[in-house]
Amino acid sequence: MANAPLGNNIWEGVLGVVVINYDSLDLGKTTADTELVPDQDIKDIIFQQNGTKYQDKIPTGIAWMLNCTFGQITTSILEKMLAGLEKSGSGNSLKMTRSLYFSYRENGKVLIVRRVDSEGFASTDPVYRLKFYLAYPEITGNIQWGADTQRNLAITFHCFYDETEKAFGYSGYATSLGLTP
Repeated sequence: MANAPLGNNIWEGVLGVVVINYDSLDLGKTTADTELVPDQDIKDIIFQQNGTKYQDKIPTGIAWMLNCTFGQITTSILEKMLAGLEKSGSGNSLKMTRSLYFSYRENGKVLIVRRVDSEGFASTDPVYRLKFYLAYPEITGNIQWGADTQRNLAITFHCFYDETEKAFGYSGYATSLGLTP
């Protein structure tokens, strides 16, 4: 029987690994840390009468990004991660075209991050889950082949604000926060 992840929820615990699901596709095992990055713009408020250092700081924008590196590269994952890639029916062939001038936000899909239990499986407990309503992937590293190189696929998921839910996403129980699961 598996032990629950460390901590009381997805945020807590001194150690923890996650698994990631994007648009209903399990993206496989990771080879490096997964990092959730709040990207804030902050404006320094400076008054000359008070010197050259800020008197206040005001946030003027925020976005969230999830950086991860996957170690199980498949044509299904590549097709989902990069617009302009199209796999064949058998999945063993991949057509590389281009897809330009489209909106990441309008093409965003659900991104789910789950903590892993002591046996390496995604926890089914909602408090160990983080869900973003609108996310879109960007490949941020190279696809490598090498004699002594473990294969990796670095991805940054850009998470967008959902106007209907008035949130980027949530952790735990959506209904306890007045959100749609």
